[in-house]
Amino acid sequence: MNNNRIRNILIISGFLVMLLIAGFLIYNGRRRDYDERIVGFIMNGRIEENGWNSEQYNGIKEVCDDLDIKLLVRESIEEGTGKCSEAIEDLINKGAGAIVLLSYNYVQEAGDVINANKNIIFYTTDAESGADNVIPFFSRLYQARYLSGIIAGMATESGKIGYVAAMDNSEVNRGINAFALGVQRVNKDAVVIVERTGGWENESAEVAAADKLIDAGVDVLTCHQNMGYSVEEADRKGIYTIGYHSGSDEASDKLLTSIECDWSAIYNIILSEYCKGTSGRQKHYWIGIEDGAVSLAPYSDLVTDDMKAEVSKAKDEIISGRDVFSGVIFDNKGELRCMRGETMTDDNILNNVDWLVKGVQLYEE
Repeated sequence: MNNNRIRNILIISGFLVMLLIAGFLIYNGRRRDYDERIVGFIMNGRIEENGWNSEQYNGIKEVCDDLDIKLLVRESIEEGTGKCSEAIEDLINKGAGAIVLLSYNYVQEAGDVINANKNIIFYTTDAESGADNVIPFFSRLYQARYLSGIIAGMATESGKIGYVAAMDNSEVNRGINAFALGVQRVNKDAVVIVERTGGWENESAEVAAADKLIDAGVDVLTCHQNMGYSVEEADRKGIYTIGYHSGSDEASDKLLTSIECDWSAIYNIILSEYCKGTSGRQKHYWIGIEDGAVSLAPYSDLVTDDMKAEVSKAKDEIISGRDVFSGVIFDNKGELRCMRGETMTDDNILNNVDWLVKGVQLYEE
């Protein structure tokens, strides 16, 4: 009886040891599927494109070189084609332990493959994503939008300012609203007229949108698109412009300034924490002027000292802790969105901007 009991115990113990060994091998196999020093980068456009794509790539490349991280890039992965999921699987197979998803809708269309790879960290510019292994990141570009709105509000003579925008989502609307609040800070009577193109990059649609707004009487124009086609069109027609991402060597002095983001400052924070294994502590990364991530490009000679002084004052207020979305704010339908003495929460600013501020009009034929 005792021998049988001992034999049974040995058999069970051996079985448990085999299970532990198998589990160890599986775990180590999974761990070897990726390397924390390899990062994937999936982008909608191409590295050499001026604007969003090149600015992002240059920023992450600089940081990866500094941190001795191998960067694997997949270019021209268009939204809605299914190519994002394929690119993710390819990068994982090549050892990526983290993958940056640079276009807004990637997370939604590649949700299955993201959920199937919980050991991979995904960084996304889509702030509305909520999976455990997905961490949103972005710059507080709306701070620079606000500052540029001050310049536009002081530069306009017609009181009509044009804004060529992509689609209707929180990111785009947040920028429109911040810009309009900057305009209203210095010019209560000015209006911002918005024409949406429905996509991030479409040269013909963006040029047509600029032409419509110019015909409607705007004398200052800015945009929120991957490329600066609308701003270039307005500059050709002698309209004051404010760029996005970077300026243009071929633009006239009427390009007053551009909204700039130092993506290397942002990627340095994100990837340094990733290498330390502390990224999981973040719900999202949202990095702004105070960290040197957001700024305005050098001014043209047509930006006056008064404009510069007003922008400098507003910038100091932001750095000292006053958010752009503070105080009394009404939307363009008359609803109170923020009260006196109140500051909107980051969650609301990130995810719930399905409205436009008072003074913003959608272009109508």
